[in-house]
Amino acid sequence: NIERSASLFLVKNIFSLLLSLVSLFFGFSYPLEPSQISLISLFTIGIPAFFLALEPNQNRIREHFMINMLIKALPAALTDALAAELGDSVKCGAKVISIDSNCDGWEVSWGTETEDVCENYDALVVAVPAPEISGLPFGGMLAAALAPLAKIQYAPVATYTMGFKRQDVSHPLDGFGVLTPKKENFSILGSLFVSTLFDDRAPDGYIALTNYVGGMRHPEFAALERGEMRKLVLEDLKKLLGVNGEPVFEELFVWKNAIAQYNVGYQEYLDIMDDIEKRIPNIALVGAYRGGVGVSSCLENGLLSAAKLAGRISD
Repeated sequence: NIERSASLFLVKNIFSLLLSLVSLFFGFSYPLEPSQISLISLFTIGIPAFFLALEPNQNRIREHFMINMLIKALPAALTDALAAELGDSVKCGAKVISIDSNCDGWEVSWGTETEDVCENYDALVVAVPAPEISGLPFGGMLAAALAPLAKIQYAPVATYTMGFKRQDVSHPLDGFGVLTPKKENFSILGSLFVSTLFDDRAPDGYIALTNYVGGMRHPEFAALERGEMRKLVLEDLKKLLGVNGEPVFEELFVWKNAIAQYNVGYQEYLDIMDDIEKRIPNIALVGAYRGGVGVSSCLENGLLSAAKLAGRISD
């Protein structure tokens, strides 16, 4: 496991370099003390590397050793650097109590188990699924203006990931995955061959499949109990991929509001959002219900919204 262990050790070096460059070019003070870096290294590098060294692995080191290490190390290093730079700017597990606009921007009250805070902000980004916007504590006219967005239809989707012994799956899994057309009457929407697409998603001798259930074709299937859904998925995998064994790993996630449906007449909702942002320039409505449901579309629209907000605030 020398390649995987080496990637872990590169994470700290790249992460420290990125923090140093950010501090140098943007004039920030370095956010970490040496003792904090040591603790980060212990839990994210030292302990995992220790167990990796003990894990049996008969695979030979592949070509492009340095490139493979960097590809694995860079995402983790970027994540560590961003987390360190953000510091306490991101609050997890906080409940928003009230959101009110004022002459300076927005006054937001929120609380956690340990603190209650009321702060002013220059801009507000709403990035929850459209049906959940009505549950946010907006006041008066803005709450009324946002209310129609709760009618946007969403398809529920469950992702059921299963791991199998390679010998229990007859299909070569030599592709991205499989999508099932409606007329073939399968219960699942499709299956993604994650262990084919990405390294280290399954141990040697095993494979991983992420299966999609529900959607607008069978929305009721996404609400099934785990046992019933498991039965449907295994029946379809047996027919589609020749799965003839029990899964050795399972993980189920269910999203009630997974995919916004851009039905006929959807322009009405887009006009409402445009009108709100025109009347209140320091707010942005961002999500898969605006501009596309794909990950790339959401990323692109998030960046565009951030740029527009920054321009409005600076003006």
